[in-house]
Amino acid sequence: MRVLSENACTYARLTVFSFYSFVECFVNSVGMDFILRTPTLAPDRKDDLMGIRRGKKSVGHRSIEWRIEKYPTFIRTDGSSPIVITDSNQRAEPYKSSVENVKALRDSIAHYGKHKTAIWRAPIECVERAEHAAKTSIAVAKGFWEACYPGRGPPQYLLQLDDTRLAEMAHQRLGLA
Repeated sequence: MRVLSENACTYARLTVFSFYSFVECFVNSVGMDFILRTPTLAPDRKDDLMGIRRGKKSVGHRSIEWRIEKYPTFIRTDGSSPIVITDSNQRAEPYKSSVENVKALRDSIAHYGKHKTAIWRAPIECVERAEHAAKTSIAVAKGFWEACYPGRGPPQYLLQLDDTRLAEMAHQRLGLA
């Protein structure tokens, strides 16, 4: 029974980590797609859309929160973004849960420390947190896509980011459907 509980927690933590990574990859792919479809972009705008921050003496990367908030301003024709995520006082759902729960848990999983979010929980709580990360991450991806491409509809290549369709596809792949 102990091994089963440990495996459930391990896979739940992996789920959280994977869904957080999905959001990062999705946001980065939207930025790169825009770069490739817009050859007239200025070099500094390309850097922005690749999440690169150039300083006087160093090069770094922008946070995922910055990218989620700012990419719509670069992609939309009106230059605005309906997402506020970098200001914690204005952060709305699902971005609030993404930063305060999913990212915090992902950071603890990747870089565990005593002052971070606890990762040692009962198996049922681990699974619940994984399910929350999945739903939150899909909602963030949907909201981000809509912020970049209002009225265009969710991306077809990801089954329109439909939770039910994505779960059905996963079950088919596993031979459970």
